[in-house]
Amino acid sequence: MWTVILSWGKKILNSKLFLYTVIVGCIYLWIVDRKNLAENVDRLGRNQTALVLKNSEQIELTKREFTRLYHKEDSIAQFIGIKPKQLQNVIVNNYHYKDTSIVKFPLIPTNTGDTVKFIKPTGCVRVEGYVLNKDIIFNKVEVFDTFTTYLYGKRPHKFLFIKWGKWIIDAKTYSECKKDTIQVEKNLKINN
Repeated sequence: MWTVILSWGKKILNSKLFLYTVIVGCIYLWIVDRKNLAENVDRLGRNQTALVLKNSEQIELTKREFTRLYHKEDSIAQFIGIKPKQLQNVIVNNYHYKDTSIVKFPLIPTNTGDTVKFIKPTGCVRVEGYVLNKDIIFNKVEVFDTFTTYLYGKRPHKFLFIKWGKWIIDAKTYSECKKDTIQVEKNLKINN
């Protein structure tokens, strides 16, 4: 039995068809590897150009690079329920709002006639003003917040564990001040 199998195996290994198949397979794997390498070099070249132009263009990252370099954004995306493979784009906006309008509120009158200046930081809001004899005056209000918008894709149809169909792009905006999602947009159309 073993002699028949060994003699048949020797015939296959000695045939030219097997040799040609191995050579074609190696050439195919080499071409695929070169193509992946060329795409990676092009992506890194575009990233280098974006860095030289002071972030005027978008940087393209792999999933591994995104999780390693932007750990905070990755953890927020996981917190609001977006998988890394669904991410299309991440936009971070730093929001700083100042209002210098004067607002008066009446107080219970006190006997002291002094004017007291105060600064009260409360979370993401900072309030400045004066306490006079009969009222409190707010003359400066500042709000600090960072909004992170995640554009992510999902498939509309699902059968068992297979998702299929054209990608639908949705967006979620996360506020660091509120520590929650503040806006969800469904089925966005993005024109390139």
